[in-house]
Amino acid sequence: MRSTLTARRIAGVVCTIALLAGVAGVVAPAAPAVSPVAEAFEPTLSYYKCPPKSLPTGVQCAKLTVPLDWQNPSDGRTTTIDVRVKRSKEGKGGLTFNPGGPGGSGVDAFPSVYSLLPDDVVSKFDFVGWDPRGVGGSGLKLAGPAQPFVGLGLVPGATGGAEISEAKPGSPAAKAGLVKGDIITKVSDRVISDAADLVAEVRESVPGDSVVVEFLRGGASREVTVIVGSVDSGCQYGTVAPAYPPATGPVDWQVYWQQAADQIAAINTACLAANPDSAPYLGTWQVIRDLDALRAALGYSTWNYWGMSYGTRIGHAYARTFPNRLRAVVMDGSLPSAETTYGLATSFPSNSWVSLQLFPALAAPAAARKMTVIEEYLNGKVVAFPDGTELTRWDWAEQFRTLLGSQSQYPTAVAFVNNLYAGITAATPAERAKGLEVAAMISESQRVLLEEEALEMAAVFVFVNCSDLHDRVTPSELAAASESIERNYGTPRPYSMGLNAACFGLPPGDLSPAIPSGSSMITLKTPPVFVLSSGDTATPWVWGRNLANTFVGSSTITYESTQHVDYLFTPSDCVNEAVTDYLITLKLPPRHRQCTYSPGGPIALR
Repeated sequence: MRSTLTARRIAGVVCTIALLAGVAGVVAPAAPAVSPVAEAFEPTLSYYKCPPKSLPTGVQCAKLTVPLDWQNPSDGRTTTIDVRVKRSKEGKGGLTFNPGGPGGSGVDAFPSVYSLLPDDVVSKFDFVGWDPRGVGGSGLKLAGPAQPFVGLGLVPGATGGAEISEAKPGSPAAKAGLVKGDIITKVSDRVISDAADLVAEVRESVPGDSVVVEFLRGGASREVTVIVGSVDSGCQYGTVAPAYPPATGPVDWQVYWQQAADQIAAINTACLAANPDSAPYLGTWQVIRDLDALRAALGYSTWNYWGMSYGTRIGHAYARTFPNRLRAVVMDGSLPSAETTYGLATSFPSNSWVSLQLFPALAAPAAARKMTVIEEYLNGKVVAFPDGTELTRWDWAEQFRTLLGSQSQYPTAVAFVNNLYAGITAATPAERAKGLEVAAMISESQRVLLEEEALEMAAVFVFVNCSDLHDRVTPSELAAASESIERNYGTPRPYSMGLNAACFGLPPGDLSPAIPSGSSMITLKTPPVFVLSSGDTATPWVWGRNLANTFVGSSTITYESTQHVDYLFTPSDCVNEAVTDYLITLKLPPRHRQCTYSPGGPIALR
């Protein structure tokens, strides 16, 4: 439901190299002030028959027609927003939400979120779900011409050929027999001296081409023919890419981030060029105007709004732009108030370290030492699982952090630690195989989930973030930040900076206006409630505290957990009852409420 994309996703799977958290950067000149909308646009809401078996029973489906560009609403170009509405008994207004991302679908999340809402809430308010532009059933899809595809991951920085880090199962490369560890030295008549040479050669080919690939395996020269495949434009973020920094040993962060910058820029540039009528109009500046148009079309004077993760950016921008159109606001797992890619990147890795310290204290005291042993082991070795797959330090950091984002996954996280530790410290081959077999199953399930999420959400994720945040970074700045973070928090931590380093090749002037920001305080008729996790794996506690400080009279609820998004996604009565009471009565909880950890996950009520 909330995005957990990380470095590999936008760089290796998502783009052609690395992705998930933060950055360092040369700040672009301030964008010119956006002129106010000159002419009114009358949004239209058209209801249609919902798909079979849509839940909950009685839900209504609709399309909202809005301008393609709210800066020029009368130019005749429009798009549509997909909407779900479950009417309430009392009809006291509308409660809407955004499940995060950017790229999360409110329509897909609608049934499960509705099932968690207390009866007092669903009987009082209509519940409204919607897909932001570019997501799910809404308009502005990112697509483009077919691009050549062979399905290889490459070891960054390798010289004397392009060493394969992965041949994606079912890809043209895998079908031709190429495997991890092969070193490609020549493609057709082109000598391959490093990964960049191979990437360039693939990009110059045409889907359907037959290319002869010469490579070394075990020191022996071999040759195969690869039939170049195709994927949709770079907007699919899944072509040839070095998936990770080196699996073991020291990392030259300058080399890694330079490769990332070059390849991400190429993909982003291609995607933008292929989508001139959609990519420039995906930013949150546009989204909040869609949200207000939806409010007007449904006939609500104000919204009750629940923002989760990225949804808090929407809530903040909406409150700063339309402060009189909010009755109640719940900000859950917040981003900071004056976001920059540099600030997000450099503050996020330390939070990963905080999460790792809190998890054992809450759920598995014996795991603390084992986690340290695992990280030390993976810095020097790659774990070979019995099923033929492998686990590197980057896999471990990404997969384990994702598990900690949902406390319902704590038992799986404990099993991952215990079995991986047992496998790498086993005294006999049989004991090693037993531990690693379980660890392999957990690792593979996490790998699949992350890959699917990346392919589904990555393009929107990139273009919304890069539209919203107009500062840009250089590889040298990323490298300098990485070296400092590595010294303080361990080698795997800088890898998570890739998420917001994904804007290479996207000039701010070609995108949607930046989100509204500034140091002025926001005053709402009823102040918002912020729900924060002390060890949140995706949005650090301090980010939420920072955003709360910009709202006059806001209250915070701090929950002791690594959970990302707490209200109704944990069984904590301390959190849930206070937020529910606020939504119904507008009664604010104490300014700084503290809630202790409650084991378990969400409990569906219907």
